[in-house]
Amino acid sequence: MVKASVSRVQRRRAKGEIRKKRNEYVHATTKGEVSQIDITIDPQTNEIVFNTAVENTYVETNFDRLKGPKVVNRIPVMPEALQLNRNDALFRNYDVLVRD
Repeated sequence: MVKASVSRVQRRRAKGEIRKKRNEYVHATTKGEVSQIDITIDPQTNEIVFNTAVENTYVETNFDRLKGPKVVNRIPVMPEALQLNRNDALFRNYDVLVRD
């Protein structure tokens, strides 16, 4: 499994409390055993390209807590459309987004 991390700046909550630091990861499982993994990241588009065959790819946002990390969101994405930014991952991988 491969993790790429992006740190976000802490934002203030409405009550003046500091929001917990969010951790953003890109997860990918390789197809079979590999001796090395080659990836390329395009800094202008934030697109991630694995030069190794991967499957089960997703973008995850979580924050640390005593019980263990709390997953805020997990977005399954196609291996050929991996993005560092969760919003870009949503727009590139889904045709329709519904808001409650």
